[in-house]
Amino acid sequence: MPRRLKRYNPNIPWGLYFSEDDTGMPSDWTNVTLDLTSVAAGDAHLSNQYDISSKYGLVSEWWRWRARFNFQSATVVGELVKLYICGADDSASTVIDGGFGASYTGTVTEADLANCDNFGNVDTTQQDASIQSGLVRIMDRYISLAVHNATAAEITTTVASDSFVKMWPVPQIETP
Repeated sequence: MPRRLKRYNPNIPWGLYFSEDDTGMPSDWTNVTLDLTSVAAGDAHLSNQYDISSKYGLVSEWWRWRARFNFQSATVVGELVKLYICGADDSASTVIDGGFGASYTGTVTEADLANCDNFGNVDTTQQDASIQSGLVRIMDRYISLAVHNATAAEITTTVASDSFVKMWPVPQIETP
Protein backbone atom coordinates (compact mmCIF):
# COMPACT_ATOMS: atom_id res chain seq x y z
CA MET A 1 0.00 0.00 0.00
CA PRO A 2 1.40 3.46 -0.89
CA ARG A 3 2.39 5.66 2.02
CA ARG A 4 3.37 9.26 2.43
CA LEU A 5 7.03 10.08 2.87
CA LYS A 6 7.39 10.97 6.56
CA ARG A 7 10.91 12.24 6.92
CA TYR A 8 11.56 15.95 7.37
CA ASN A 9 13.29 17.63 4.46
CA PRO A 10 14.96 20.92 5.49
CA ASN A 11 15.91 21.55 1.84
CA ILE A 12 12.53 21.92 0.17
CA PRO A 13 13.48 22.23 -3.51
CA TRP A 14 11.02 25.02 -4.29
CA GLY A 15 7.88 26.78 -3.21
CA LEU A 16 5.78 29.86 -3.80
CA TYR A 17 6.35 33.02 -1.78
CA PHE A 18 3.40 35.41 -1.96
CA SER A 19 4.55 38.91 -1.03
CA GLU A 20 5.18 42.29 -2.64
CA ASP A 21 8.82 41.31 -3.25
CA ASP A 22 11.27 38.50 -2.50
CA THR A 23 12.67 39.89 0.79
CA GLY A 24 12.85 36.97 3.23
CA MET A 25 12.06 34.40 0.52
CA PRO A 26 13.88 31.05 0.74
CA SER A 27 16.47 30.54 -2.01
CA ASP A 28 15.28 28.74 -5.18
CA TRP A 29 11.65 29.66 -4.46
CA THR A 30 9.40 31.68 -6.76
CA ASN A 31 8.07 35.08 -5.74
CA VAL A 32 4.45 35.64 -6.75
CA THR A 33 3.55 39.29 -6.32
CA LEU A 34 0.87 39.96 -3.71
CA ASP A 35 0.59 43.49 -2.36
CA LEU A 36 0.39 43.27 1.43
CA THR A 37 1.84 46.72 2.13
CA SER A 38 -1.57 48.09 3.10
CA VAL A 39 -4.73 45.97 3.19
CA ALA A 40 -7.57 47.91 4.80
CA ALA A 41 -10.01 46.30 7.20
CA GLY A 42 -12.61 44.36 5.22
CA ASP A 43 -10.62 44.45 1.96
CA ALA A 44 -8.94 41.62 0.07
CA HIS A 45 -5.93 41.63 -2.24
CA LEU A 46 -5.31 39.15 -5.04
CA SER A 47 -1.89 37.92 -6.17
CA ASN A 48 -0.62 37.57 -9.69
CA GLN A 49 -1.45 34.22 -11.26
CA TYR A 50 1.08 31.37 -11.22
CA ASP A 51 1.24 28.41 -13.63
CA ILE A 52 2.09 25.38 -11.49
CA SER A 53 2.96 23.28 -14.55
CA SER A 54 6.18 25.32 -14.94
CA LYS A 55 7.57 23.10 -12.14
CA TYR A 56 6.39 19.83 -13.69
CA GLY A 57 7.78 16.85 -11.78
CA LEU A 58 8.14 18.83 -8.54
CA VAL A 59 4.43 19.28 -7.89
CA SER A 60 2.08 17.48 -5.56
CA GLU A 61 -1.66 17.95 -5.19
CA TRP A 62 -1.07 18.57 -1.46
CA TRP A 63 0.62 21.78 -0.37
CA ARG A 64 1.75 23.05 3.02
CA TRP A 65 1.18 26.74 3.72
CA ARG A 66 2.45 29.18 6.33
CA ALA A 67 1.31 32.79 6.68
CA ARG A 68 2.31 35.80 8.74
CA PHE A 69 0.61 39.17 8.89
CA ASN A 70 1.58 42.40 10.61
CA PHE A 71 -1.12 44.87 11.71
CA GLN A 72 -1.16 48.62 12.21
CA SER A 73 -2.97 48.19 15.54
CA ALA A 74 -4.11 45.41 17.84
CA THR A 75 -6.76 43.03 16.57
CA VAL A 76 -9.77 41.69 18.45
CA VAL A 77 -10.10 38.10 19.68
CA GLY A 78 -11.86 36.04 17.03
CA GLU A 79 -10.85 38.19 14.06
CA LEU A 80 -9.36 36.33 11.10
CA VAL A 81 -7.42 36.84 7.92
CA LYS A 82 -8.98 34.49 5.35
CA LEU A 83 -6.94 32.82 2.60
CA TYR A 84 -8.44 31.82 -0.76
CA ILE A 85 -7.20 29.92 -3.81
CA CYS A 86 -8.58 31.28 -7.06
CA GLY A 87 -7.87 28.59 -9.64
CA ALA A 88 -8.18 27.94 -13.36
CA ASP A 89 -7.78 24.57 -15.04
CA ASP A 90 -5.81 23.62 -18.16
CA SER A 91 -8.46 24.89 -20.57
CA ALA A 92 -7.92 28.63 -20.06
CA SER A 93 -5.76 30.61 -17.65
CA THR A 94 -8.00 33.62 -18.19
CA VAL A 95 -11.13 31.94 -16.81
CA ILE A 96 -10.37 31.92 -13.11
CA ASP A 97 -12.64 31.29 -10.11
CA GLY A 98 -14.38 34.46 -9.01
CA GLY A 99 -14.32 35.86 -12.55
CA PHE A 100 -10.85 37.33 -12.05
CA GLY A 101 -8.45 37.70 -14.96
CA ALA A 102 -4.97 36.22 -15.06
CA SER A 103 -3.40 39.47 -13.86
CA TYR A 104 -5.98 41.09 -11.63
CA THR A 105 -4.86 44.07 -9.59
CA GLY A 106 -6.58 46.21 -7.02
CA THR A 107 -8.84 45.56 -4.10
CA VAL A 108 -11.56 42.91 -4.08
CA THR A 109 -14.36 42.28 -1.61
CA GLU A 110 -15.29 39.16 0.31
CA ALA A 111 -18.34 38.81 -1.96
CA ASP A 112 -15.97 38.73 -4.99
CA LEU A 113 -14.33 35.65 -3.43
CA ALA A 114 -17.58 33.67 -2.98
CA ASN A 115 -16.68 31.24 -5.81
CA CYS A 116 -13.08 30.75 -4.70
CA ASP A 117 -11.77 28.15 -2.23
CA ASN A 118 -11.31 29.41 1.35
CA PHE A 119 -8.52 27.04 2.39
CA GLY A 120 -7.29 28.62 5.59
CA ASN A 121 -7.85 31.22 8.26
CA VAL A 122 -5.23 32.99 10.35
CA ASP A 123 -6.19 33.78 13.95
CA THR A 124 -4.86 37.31 14.33
CA THR A 125 -4.73 37.28 18.13
CA GLN A 126 -1.91 34.76 18.34
CA GLN A 127 1.63 35.82 19.22
CA ASP A 128 4.50 36.13 16.71
CA ALA A 129 2.65 38.45 14.32
CA SER A 130 -0.08 35.88 13.68
CA ILE A 131 1.97 33.03 12.16
CA GLN A 132 -0.25 30.09 11.23
CA SER A 133 0.02 27.13 8.88
CA GLY A 134 -2.00 24.34 7.34
CA LEU A 135 -2.44 21.94 4.45
CA VAL A 136 -4.36 22.55 1.21
CA ARG A 137 -5.13 20.43 -1.84
CA ILE A 138 -4.58 22.26 -5.14
CA MET A 139 -6.05 20.63 -8.24
CA ASP A 140 -5.82 23.55 -10.69
CA ARG A 141 -2.98 24.36 -13.06
CA TYR A 142 -3.20 28.15 -12.63
CA ILE A 143 -3.60 29.69 -9.20
CA SER A 144 -3.89 33.09 -7.61
CA LEU A 145 -3.99 33.66 -3.87
CA ALA A 146 -6.38 36.09 -2.22
CA VAL A 147 -5.91 37.47 1.30
CA HIS A 148 -9.07 38.86 2.91
CA ASN A 149 -8.52 41.06 5.95
CA ALA A 150 -11.63 40.30 8.04
CA THR A 151 -10.31 42.31 10.98
CA ALA A 152 -10.90 45.88 12.17
CA ALA A 153 -7.16 46.68 11.82
CA GLU A 154 -5.15 47.37 8.68
CA ILE A 155 -2.52 44.87 7.52
CA THR A 156 0.67 46.88 7.12
CA THR A 157 4.16 46.03 6.04
CA THR A 158 7.08 48.08 7.27
CA VAL A 159 9.64 45.53 6.11
CA ALA A 160 8.59 43.34 3.16
CA SER A 161 9.04 40.14 5.17
CA ASP A 162 6.53 41.37 7.83
CA SER A 163 3.59 39.85 5.92
CA PHE A 164 3.71 36.88 3.56
CA VAL A 165 2.18 33.55 2.59
CA LYS A 166 4.48 30.62 1.74
CA MET A 167 3.26 27.47 -0.04
CA TRP A 168 5.29 24.39 -0.95
CA PRO A 169 4.39 20.95 -2.31
CA VAL A 170 4.22 18.04 0.13
CA PRO A 171 6.31 15.03 -0.98
CA GLN A 172 4.56 12.59 -3.28
CA ILE A 173 3.24 9.25 -2.04
CA GLU A 174 5.91 6.57 -2.04
CA THR A 175 5.29 3.32 -3.89
CA PRO A 176 6.81 0.09 -2.57
